Amino acid sequence: MSEIIFTQTFQRKAAGYGLKDARYLCYAAMRAAGIGINDAWNLTFQNAGLTWDKNRLKAEQQKLESLDGVQKFIEEIKKENEGKGDASEISTDELAKATSKEAILSDLLKARKLVKPNSKEWLDMTAKIADYARIKQDEIKEEDTTIHYYLPVNYPKTCKDCLIWQNGKAMNQKK
Repeated sequence: MSEIIFTQTFQRKAAGYGLKDARYLCYAAMRAAGIGINDAWNLTFQNAGLTWDKNRLKAEQQKLESLDGVQKFIEEIKKENEGKGDASEISTDELAKATSKEAILSDLLKARKLVKPNSKEWLDMTAKIADYARIKQDEIKEEDTTIHYYLPVNYPKTCKDCLIWQNGKAMNQKK
C-alpha cells in the first residue's frame, strides 16, 4: 500500500498539538468520531501491526492513546460536538412553552410592532392575531360548559340500603 500524504496545514496542526507525526492527529480524529481503537489504528497506519504479537500491538495502541496531544484533540472535538448537540435539541417543556397560544400571540404582537402600520404585512399579522385570539376564546368557552356530576359518599350498594326502599316507595318492592 502507498503511504498517506498529509497537507502542510494538517502537519502544522499536528505539530501544534505536540504530535511528531501527522498520522497521530488522523488517529485522534477517528477516535473522536467514535471509531474503535483497532479500526482507527488499521486505517491510520494501513494495517501495520497485523503480524505483530497481540500484546505488542495493544501496548503501541495504548501508548498512542495516552499521548497528551491525542487526548487534547479528542477532548476538544467532543466539546465542540456537545455544544452543537445542545443547541439543536429542545426539551418538551421548552417546546410546550414555545407553541402555547400565549407565546404565539405575544410573538405575533411583537412582530406586528416592527412592521409599518396599515401595510399588507401588518394586516396579515392582525388577521392572524384575531384568529389565535378567537381560538383561545373558543377553548375558554368549552371549559366553562363542562357539567360536573357528583355521587353521594354513602351511595347505596344494594336495594335495601336505598332510602326509597327503606321508606317503602320503591316500585318493585313487595308490600
